[in-house]
Amino acid sequence: MDTSIAPDLNDTVLYRSGAAARLSGVPVETLRVWERRYAIVRPQVSPSGRKLYSAENIQRLRLIKQLVAMGNSIGSVATLPMQVLQQMLADSAPLVMAPRAQVSGHRALRVALVGEAQASGRGRGLNVVAVCEDITQAAVALQGISADAVIIEMSSLMQAEPKRITAIRDAAAAPVAIVLYRYGPAPVMRHLREAGHVVAHAALDAVEFDELCRSAMTAPDGAADDEPPAPRFDAAALSALSGSRNSVYCECPRHLAELVRAVQGFERYSAECAVRSPADAALHGRLQRSAGRARALLEDALVELALAEGLPLPQAAKAA
Repeated sequence: MDTSIAPDLNDTVLYRSGAAARLSGVPVETLRVWERRYAIVRPQVSPSGRKLYSAENIQRLRLIKQLVAMGNSIGSVATLPMQVLQQMLADSAPLVMAPRAQVSGHRALRVALVGEAQASGRGRGLNVVAVCEDITQAAVALQGISADAVIIEMSSLMQAEPKRITAIRDAAAAPVAIVLYRYGPAPVMRHLREAGHVVAHAALDAVEFDELCRSAMTAPDGAADDEPPAPRFDAAALSALSGSRNSVYCECPRHLAELVRAVQGFERYSAECAVRSPADAALHGRLQRSAGRARALLEDALVELALAEGLPLPQAAKAA
């Protein structure tokens, strides 16, 4: 199989993020999301902190962009080796010319449009569930709706305080807010990203905007709101594991069992915590599910540790 570098790339040169985005066809903001969520490539970092991409990094981005455009979810291809990506692309070659809508298989995203987003046509091809042109009123206007994303577009980022954007996102019970701008100071962009929001320049074409939306909303291991499995161990089982003795002095079983117990407690607390509004209820629901997924991972680790140490594995908790 041909794994050579594309002819327009120099395998001895390192490229900054803007050049890497241009050469790969992956918009800079999409690249940021893919790197943050999936570690899709591992660029070098210069002494000044700039990311530097190799020709192989860019070739990998090109392959993944093509596979995503052909209907593969980013989560399913993000960590695959280059050889597998190339084989997938070769096997799917007859589909390359098919219209995106016919091969993507995605449902229309449920979005709320804020500010200039509707006037800019950001709702095309999406299921628009609410519109509010006044960003200062959006946190009130969007109360009680349920959206996959809030798309906020503005000429300047002067009104884009992180707390305001977070309030708008939570009012719509959306997992993500996408902020599009034309002009804005770098510190504001940085603060918005640190608050967990996606920030992109408004000069995105329709395909780039679609990819940005779906990348921002896709979780690494499936849908972010998937219900976690039921607890595997009850309090008695965890106590038994905490008190188990192994041949080598090691407190890991006890500490891990205590972690599981603590996360179970927070999971229950999130489910029972008083709420003040629909947005607050949605937030606590996300907290409960996040705690449940963390608890399930710790339970898996506890089972692995018990088996490795030859500890007796207690009976799993009975389903309610």
